Amino acid sequence: MLNAYLNRAMCYLKTFNYNGVINDCDKAIVSMQGQLGGSEEDNSKSFNLMIKIRSRKAIALAWKG
Repeated sequence: MLNAYLNRAMCYLKTFNYNGVINDCDKAIVSMQGQLGGSEEDNSKSFNLMIKIRSRKAIALAWKG
């Protein structure tokens, strides 16, 4: 489900639907909680996903004003 939120957030971003981006990023952040704590490789992937989520949300917040 996490990848679906990320993909849809990017689609929203490309169509200038900033509220949709923010909502999907918030849902993705909630679904990410509790995923850290496994192997180092898993933590690295989770960290990279969190960067992706937060950067998309930040772009939407900046453009939304």
